[in-house]
Amino acid sequence: MSQQQQQQQPAAPSKSGGGGARSAFLAKLPLILRVAELCLTIIVLGLVIDPINARLQHNVNHSALTYVTYAGYILINCVLIISEATGEPLPKTANLLFAFVGGVLFVATGALLIHDWRTLNYTMHYHPPKMYMDMMIASGIIGIFTSLLFFADVVITVRYA
Repeated sequence: MSQQQQQQQPAAPSKSGGGGARSAFLAKLPLILRVAELCLTIIVLGLVIDPINARLQHNVNHSALTYVTYAGYILINCVLIISEATGEPLPKTANLLFAFVGGVLFVATGALLIHDWRTLNYTMHYHPPKMYMDMMIASGIIGIFTSLLFFADVVITVRYA
């Protein structure tokens, strides 16, 4: 083949183009989301420990739901991250179930924390320390934001896994 014929032939599309980088990113996105979920869960648990120990939640069931949700999902996300890092991820159905239930539990826990904060903030009888109140509302808000990550995990698992 002469040089003129080679120049006239269109170049074959390369497989390492932008599509390959995008698919590699989408393959790693569930792992990235789980690491972010784990970090935020550790943060919200750390924020809520002192307000609960100071007995700012009047209902023991609210405290129980808070601890079970946050501590449980620290363990669940650790298992999911380790299983994916070792190359043996859980089935798609199990990932969807964990992510959806996590999203629901984090919305419920965040809403209860915000409700308890509001109840304590507007009560006339008892004004708790502002530091504990700030920690409680921060944990509730970040918990609801974390639930959005869990729901994003559901969508990404359905679409790309």
